[in-house]
Amino acid sequence: GIAINHFGRITGSLGHVVGDELIGQVAGRLKPVIDSAGGELYRLDGLSFGVILPALGDEAALRQLLDRLLQTVDFSPSRDHLYVLGDLVNRGPDSAGVIELARRHAHCALLGNHELRLLNFRRTGDPSHLKKYDHDTLAQLSAKDWAYLANLRLTYSIPEWSTVLVHGGFLPTQPWRSQGARIVTRIQVVG
Repeated sequence: GIAINHFGRITGSLGHVVGDELIGQVAGRLKPVIDSAGGELYRLDGLSFGVILPALGDEAALRQLLDRLLQTVDFSPSRDHLYVLGDLVNRGPDSAGVIELARRHAHCALLGNHELRLLNFRRTGDPSHLKKYDHDTLAQLSAKDWAYLANLRLTYSIPEWSTVLVHGGFLPTQPWRSQGARIVTRIQVVG
């Protein structure tokens, strides 16, 4: 999500009309960048935006898009939060570069099914679940990359948004906190 910092102060001192104008300006800046990637920009709540992007199979294109978005919002890790929802690896030839981007910019990066599969292989040595393209990724990851992947969170709760971030999804019949990595990194559609 993309949220406007200190929005309450802005509307409190300048009024809701100015706040509405600010939201429109931010959306106007973000929309062309998101549209150019075939994505969707939507409002999460009164002051936050969400972005849904198609799976970009080219990590270079993803890095360019991320750079454009970060420049568009004048991103600063000291005041802004970037959430990466998994699949940092196996989406192109430079998984290590994507991990480095997440390490530099992400407030929080979450475990996806691709990271889970590689971490399971590293833990067990069992190659039976590896995909053909995993071998190229395995060859390029450094000890620093593995340490980063091993510390990825499964979920991230943002109470002020009444939101829990996850790579895949949750089973609606179970409490989200009790659902394991094999479930929440793989679910796409329930029903």
